[in-house]
Amino acid sequence: MDECIFYKGSCVFFFYVDDGIFLSPDKKEANKAIDDLKATCLELEDRGNISDYLGINFNYETDGTITMYQPQLINQKLQAVNQKPNAHLPDTPAVSSRLLRREKRDNTYTGKFHYRSVIGQLNYLEKCTRLDITYAVHQCARFCENTGISHFKAVEHIVKYLRRTKDKGLILTPKKNKSLEVYADTDFSGNWYK
Repeated sequence: MDECIFYKGSCVFFFYVDDGIFLSPDKKEANKAIDDLKATCLELEDRGNISDYLGINFNYETDGTITMYQPQLINQKLQAVNQKPNAHLPDTPAVSSRLLRREKRDNTYTGKFHYRSVIGQLNYLEKCTRLDITYAVHQCARFCENTGISHFKAVEHIVKYLRRTKDKGLILTPKKNKSLEVYADTDFSGNWYK
């Protein structure tokens, strides 16, 4: 299904360019898989528990909870959007009382940053660790072709929110007696009627 994912017993191996992660409910099995790869004459460096992978930081709590967050990428967004240090920092990723709409062609606006590039990086951020900005980012992404002042302001709003919540991320609470649970919010469909 994916050229970067390999399975051996209950062990899963994610591989991207020169970084890899082994996941397994049994540490002995993960260590055996690593030893088997080393026996094939591959140069491997075992760094123990993961702390950083593809720009994602992993923080382990004493209760077993794992937090994944990306402060470096958020700092890059702050620099790209050139935010003022004393800017008001909102509590939400978007203004809930206002939907983005297409603006007239003559009202196009060339902002202080490259809109499409920032949207691409926000897409990566929301898919990896910041699910809370998904709806706002996708609303802004709809207008990459014809951006106006309201669209640039919406992206700036998202970045201000990220500045306020830079230390937040995806929280995982592994439980050995459960399998993977996934939740989805499909309420977004109501906004496509307007």
